[in-house]
Amino acid sequence: TMKTSLRMASRDEYEALMGMRASDPAKSSPFRDHVGMRQLIVVLTSAGKVFGLHSGDGRELWSVYLGTGASGSAALRTVLVWREQVGEADDTELLALGSSGDSTRALWIRASDGEVIAEATLPLAASRALPLEGAAFEGAGGERPVLLASPSGELHLLAVAGGATKDAAAHAEAKEVLAARASKVFFYEADAKAGTVRGFGLVPHADAPAGVRRAQVWQLSLPESEALEAVVERVLDPVHTQVRVLGDRSALYKYLGANTAAVFATATEPERASEGAPPSAVVAGLVVYILDTATGRVLYRTVHMGSAGPVQATFRENWVVYHYWSNEAMRNEMSVLELFDDTRDRPSHVQEGLMQLLGAEVTAPEQSSHSLPPLRVLGQSYYMPMSAKAMGATSTAKGVTARQVLLGTGTDQVLALDRRLLDPRRPLKATPASKEERLPPYAEMLPVDPRRMITHRHTVANLRFIESAPTHLESTCLVLAVGLDRYLTRLAPSRSYDTISESFNYLLLSATVVGMVVATLVAARMSARAELKRKWR
Repeated sequence: TMKTSLRMASRDEYEALMGMRASDPAKSSPFRDHVGMRQLIVVLTSAGKVFGLHSGDGRELWSVYLGTGASGSAALRTVLVWREQVGEADDTELLALGSSGDSTRALWIRASDGEVIAEATLPLAASRALPLEGAAFEGAGGERPVLLASPSGELHLLAVAGGATKDAAAHAEAKEVLAARASKVFFYEADAKAGTVRGFGLVPHADAPAGVRRAQVWQLSLPESEALEAVVERVLDPVHTQVRVLGDRSALYKYLGANTAAVFATATEPERASEGAPPSAVVAGLVVYILDTATGRVLYRTVHMGSAGPVQATFRENWVVYHYWSNEAMRNEMSVLELFDDTRDRPSHVQEGLMQLLGAEVTAPEQSSHSLPPLRVLGQSYYMPMSAKAMGATSTAKGVTARQVLLGTGTDQVLALDRRLLDPRRPLKATPASKEERLPPYAEMLPVDPRRMITHRHTVANLRFIESAPTHLESTCLVLAVGLDRYLTRLAPSRSYDTISESFNYLLLSATVVGMVVATLVAARMSARAELKRKWR
């Protein structure tokens, strides 16, 4: 270790040290480390089996058989966090759900060892699971209730591990809480065949099994010429600040509506009935709707003429990035839309800072789907020389670190794109303000740097999706690419600014500090002698 720190080790000695570090028993421990790099990966396969995998080497820690797998296009298959670990004596608990036929099976699993705590078979074929977030819904032990919805409109509340019969009093209390806060819960259902997106709310109903029933609030019906491609919800990641300070010291305020989604549809021009028939008013292309899922209000709509799906997209903070095919240019393209709150009568960020310094309480304006502010939407498109199979984005604990967009390419690799390259405010020519913001000038083509391939020389066969998870270090997150293979890596978009690498030269640092102390003492002694001689003259 000493020779490696001093850069004096040979290649064989360096490889031997790396082998010793890799075989460290602490790294293969199934428990989380203090910086959150060692985590449990939980996957649910199409065959209905739940696996707990070690993030260090990918080995199987435990497995549980949920069922034969969800059957049908509307069937539900998911794993949710039922209870999070709070103290050392507690343990994280998971809820695995799988619907098949006319029933849904639920398993409550202890995350540390895979032990099934409870199980239940529910009398409905659920198509959607709605975790009821917030302290008001949580049970006495930190349980997070889940509301199950079926295509026919049936609702079932899971508030007690094992079902309502295990603790009737706790289940009844959860029903009362849900009925009291029914107006705060919204969800939607998308039907690609019918070309509709329907939004629902909850209404208290004493005779309903869940204490509430669903009521349709709105419906978005696409024209016959448009085929629904995808609906992408905004991921509720931590956001460090709502304000973006620009290079000219002005500010833009991000629109962070929680009930926001992007709807993508491909519009095709219908064939003419005859040669002399007038041309259709339909513009062929990719249509993008930014939708508020609580009220059904279309916040923004745009059309990329001559383009079509398939679409890969991710929606984070106030921006959505999507990849599609341009029939007109015969190439892959990527576009970005960024939403800002354009409210005029609000104090500037400088005034807010001065008010905070003077001790005044400054609260961010509340954002409600029923009183939406005026929006300012910025957009830009780029040529992307690679096809896409999946898309994601990095996520950190506090949202301070700069983000990267993760693109699963057609070659089954993962490319990390700097978010600044996809900023719609990139100027045509560099200005002092853009240089201060470190915004690169606009270029039609997004650069593909091989060094940004986080899978390096590896490929993930049949890549399907990309997930990211924060660690306890703000600079670092974990990225998991899943297909027939699984690939996990660490990623530090802004470099590891809050940690010291294992190869850091501590000896040199110590020698430097000691040398500085000795030099300071010697210089002080020499200065004192010189001052004494000067006074005796």
